[in-house]
Amino acid sequence: MYEQFKEIGPHFELSETHKMVKQSVREFAEAEIAPNVKEWDQAHTFHRPILKK
Repeated sequence: MYEQFKEIGPHFELSETHKMVKQSVREFAEAEIAPNVKEWDQAHTFHRPILKK
């Protein structure tokens, strides 16, 4: 089924730079945000200083 839609829409692949940025953001989120999400969610808050990192 997927094969019939394969040629529809834009085709692109991330550049190596974009892949590195994506990986860096993922690592940051896993290390700095994920461990605190439950606490922030329960308190209905967000730790704004993390945005400066």
